[in-house]
Amino acid sequence: MELFNILFLLLVLLTFSRQKNNDAFSLRTMNVVKGIAIMGVFVGHASKEFLGVALYKLLCYVGLFSVSVFFFVSGYGLMYGALHKKDYRKGFLSKRIFPIVICYLVTCALQWITDGFSCFSLKEVLLCDYTPFAWYVFSIIWLYLMFYLAMLITKRPIYIIMITATLLSIYAYTCYSLLGQLKGAVAMVTFVIGSCTAYWHNEGCNWLRGAVLAVLCIIFMLLYGVQLTDKYIHYPNILTRAYEPIVSYIFPFMAFGFMQRLAIKRFEVIWDFFQRHSLQIYLLHGIVMYRMIEWVKLPSEILVFLIFGVMIILSVMMNGITNIIKTVVS
Repeated sequence: MELFNILFLLLVLLTFSRQKNNDAFSLRTMNVVKGIAIMGVFVGHASKEFLGVALYKLLCYVGLFSVSVFFFVSGYGLMYGALHKKDYRKGFLSKRIFPIVICYLVTCALQWITDGFSCFSLKEVLLCDYTPFAWYVFSIIWLYLMFYLAMLITKRPIYIIMITATLLSIYAYTCYSLLGQLKGAVAMVTFVIGSCTAYWHNEGCNWLRGAVLAVLCIIFMLLYGVQLTDKYIHYPNILTRAYEPIVSYIFPFMAFGFMQRLAIKRFEVIWDFFQRHSLQIYLLHGIVMYRMIEWVKLPSEILVFLIFGVMIILSVMMNGITNIIKTVVS
């Protein structure tokens, strides 16, 4: 796993050069960040399955940060659209939710096939528990529905945020009451934070620099250190419980704070490819990884590259299937 992680980190580092960037929240920058984030999800989950020397330990939790970036960018993007685009509600559900549902159902079919046409559970499919890591699908669909309902109720952006936040609170309470779990609600708050950022700082976060950025980095490093060492050191419960939400909420600001100091110089086409297939990669990577670990006996340093290749091929195929279904239905 170490070779793959080294190549991933080198690719990220070589993408940027130090330069003031006034377009840190532009579509171009966000696409690159999303491309890096979806690879971060894969690297994080793969690092928990394949051992290495040291990097796998440092990167095994990077999936948490990456998902928080996706929620943040989704909230930012939807609020930006509501602020700047006319008739934003038109076609909202068909453009955003329908493709997610198609990809998820195709993934469920693949899971069912690889299970030998057994172990099918309609309840697990509906709750997005049937395929690995599909909780994100459940969460983002509900967030889109909440945001859409808020837009139906009011056109004022600040009220859209308030209604979305209220609906999210109801969602969290309902999930905890019925399912005994929050079902992604902690991470979903980052969506609202992204919406707030777009509303109050739609031209960029000028305050996100200097001492503020340094404080965020210090808090992040301290909490990440707690996460990495909690197996060996007994920390207070409040500290270990606070890790996930705090890191989820501050990491997107860290990422885009650094983006205000970095310019994209290389490999943009690679990251753009990953972000265009980010949903497919997210839904497929768990199935491909666990099945190939079970079926293929190769050294981990080789197997992880094979898993990555198969995942990318299937992602491109799934994207094509999704486009065909969308065309037929429309």
